[in-house]
Amino acid sequence: MSTTNKRPLNELESRLHQAALATANNELTAKQAEAIIPDNKARQKALNFLLSVGYFRPLSDKKGTVAFRAVSKSELESTKDLTEEEKLVLGHIKTSGNEGIWTKHLKTKTNLHQNVIDRCIKTLTQKKLIKRVPSVQHPTRKIYMLEGVEPSVSLTGGPWYQDNELDTEFIESLTKACFKIIRDASFPQHRRSHHAEGGAGGAGGPALYPISKSPQYPTSQQIRNALKQARLTDIELSIEHIEMLLNVLVLDGEIEKVRGNVMGFGKSFSLFLTGN
Repeated sequence: MSTTNKRPLNELESRLHQAALATANNELTAKQAEAIIPDNKARQKALNFLLSVGYFRPLSDKKGTVAFRAVSKSELESTKDLTEEEKLVLGHIKTSGNEGIWTKHLKTKTNLHQNVIDRCIKTLTQKKLIKRVPSVQHPTRKIYMLEGVEPSVSLTGGPWYQDNELDTEFIESLTKACFKIIRDASFPQHRRSHHAEGGAGGAGGPALYPISKSPQYPTSQQIRNALKQARLTDIELSIEHIEMLLNVLVLDGEIEKVRGNVMGFGKSFSLFLTGN
C-alpha cells in the first residue's frame, strides 16, 4: 500500500519502525515492541498504523510467536505497483534470505504456473528488486534472492571459489604460507634454515626451544593477522577460513593442534605447531 496519501509517522511509530530496520533481518518481535512502547494502547495504535500503511508486515512462526518485518520507504515505493502474483513471489524470495530460493521450490510454495513465475521474476529483476545468484553446489539451478543481499558461503563457496570453480592454486599458496608461519614459531631462528633443508638437530630431529624458553605457538587469529600483514590476498579471510586451511595441514600430518595456557592467564587457546 502506498503512503503518499498518508500522514508522516509520529514519534512512537517512527521509533518502532527504525528499531526494526536496525536489526539484521529487519524484524521486531512483539516483546521488543513492548519494551520500546510499554503502554499497551499506544503500542497497539502505533503497530496498527504501521501495518495499515505497509511499513510493517506481520510474521508468525510455528510456535505462534508474533513479529513484524519492517519495510523501508524506498522498498514500499518500488513495490506499490506490483501485481498480487509478483508480491507473492517477492515475499517468498525475501523469506529465503541469503540462501536464495530455487524456482522449482518457488513454484511449489506459490502454487503458480511456471509461466506466471517466469513473468514475475522478469518484472522483479527489471525493477532491481531481485537477482539471480549462481550456486557452486547446483550450477544449473535458477536461484533468486533480494537485490543487495550477500549470498551465503554455501552458494558462493566462499573465498576458495573463483567463477564457480575451486581455486586450488590459491588454497595451496595460503596453506604453504600458514605452514611457514607455524614453522618459524616452532623452531629457534638459527636452526630454521637447517630444518627447512631437512637437517636434523642434535641426536635426531630439528632443534627445539628449551623448556625454560617455550615458544609462543601461533593461534589461528595470529596466523590470520600475519597473512593479512603479508598482503598475500585482497580477499577478506575469517577465522573460520584460516582454520579450514589449518585443518588441511593437520590432516596431512604437517602440524598438530595443542591446547595450553598463554601468558599465565589460565585461558585455554587452540594452538598450532609443526608435527615433524
